[in-house]
Amino acid sequence: MSLLEDPFVVQLVNLLTLRAFRPDAFDMTAPLRMRFARQRLIGIVIYPNCIKLAKLHFGSTVHVEMVGTINREGPSDNELMRILSNIAKENPGVPAVVAYNHGFNAVKSFTVKRSENLFALLKENPQRVMGDDFEAGHSYSLVQHPTRESSIVFSYEQTVITALERILEQSGIICVRLQHSIGSLFAEVVETYKGIIPHNMLIISGCSVLYLEVDVRSDHEWMLLRNRSENPTTGAVEIKRQRNLVEQILPKEGELILVVDQQGADEHLGWEARIKELRPKLTVKTPPGKNETPVNRVFHALIRD
Repeated sequence: MSLLEDPFVVQLVNLLTLRAFRPDAFDMTAPLRMRFARQRLIGIVIYPNCIKLAKLHFGSTVHVEMVGTINREGPSDNELMRILSNIAKENPGVPAVVAYNHGFNAVKSFTVKRSENLFALLKENPQRVMGDDFEAGHSYSLVQHPTRESSIVFSYEQTVITALERILEQSGIICVRLQHSIGSLFAEVVETYKGIIPHNMLIISGCSVLYLEVDVRSDHEWMLLRNRSENPTTGAVEIKRQRNLVEQILPKEGELILVVDQQGADEHLGWEARIKELRPKLTVKTPPGKNETPVNRVFHALIRD
């Protein structure tokens, strides 16, 4: 047995490098920055027609380095597995944070109680958190209003999650976090504004749309909520449904916070131009901060906690 294999030496090295104080890599209740301090991860966002990649590093600050986009020939599982298998081969042993963008619903809730360990409890025992609102076959995340006793609760279809987990495992991807991009982007924007979102907000992420109407008074209560999640296809019917919903829910005037998580800046400009064409009196804004581009905002949202 070599010196590096000696249990005492291994324990000493782990203490010196602080590795002994890290949570388990697969402890979903622990923040990524604690599980993977001074380590590199890969970020993967799965769209119907492409996959977006980034390198993630947790040093003294969180660093996101965009890698690029891989186009998909179609939305089939076999095509997805082929691309993911190539990603795994090019990044052997590197853990991955993965996002998808279909199979979700969102509601406003007044039943969730504030708690210091709410996030962990929601992962371990969602029925206890949700009470009568719990529905079997779903996973949950939520964002609480900072001053009101209300929350936006996101539910995710377990069948979608299970299917993706199977594809990731068979592809050789070491997935340490799998989450929906809409819930992640909403939480990131709420954090940016400290919960006091100043205007109505529209988030468009791949197959999904989320619209939040905000009270114009000083507390900016979260009011009306609308959302849609289409099937993960690139069909014209699904795209038309998504555009029709956006047209229906847009206010006629005022200001709108727009967060678009698409495959490139041109598509973001396309959505903004379309909204301005539909509502000439509506002022479109993006959230403040360093991560205002749709290319990298989603990855910062995935690793925010």
